[in-house]
Amino acid sequence: MKSNLTELAERYAAVWNEHDPAQRRKQIAALWTEDAVHYVQEREVRGHAALEARVIEAHEKWVVQAGYLFKFVGTVAGLHDSAKFNWVMLPKDGGDAISAGLNLLLLSDEGRILVDYMYNEPLQRAW
Repeated sequence: MKSNLTELAERYAAVWNEHDPAQRRKQIAALWTEDAVHYVQEREVRGHAALEARVIEAHEKWVVQAGYLFKFVGTVAGLHDSAKFNWVMLPKDGGDAISAGLNLLLLSDEGRILVDYMYNEPLQRAW
């Protein structure tokens, strides 16, 4: 189970970096259930189309325009039908993280994301 959760966290971070629209759409469908909900700050994003728009928005702003990459860091903690992990946003050419966060995921029986809580965190941890 732990290795599956680690793979899930790696795939989750990778979808935000994906340049190919068709591949990104396929990854979204594989990660989240069709009616999944993603919460970040004051936003609620529900369903694959809205998730795709959310990922595209972040990708364009942070990966394409600003030159950063999202990366899963640390380990994944799993409990019953949930998983939590940390991520960072780093310059693609190397350097220190400029942003960090924690995701708490509630998972379906098949291991896809039902609910996705994304917390932005201060950069106080050593990654």
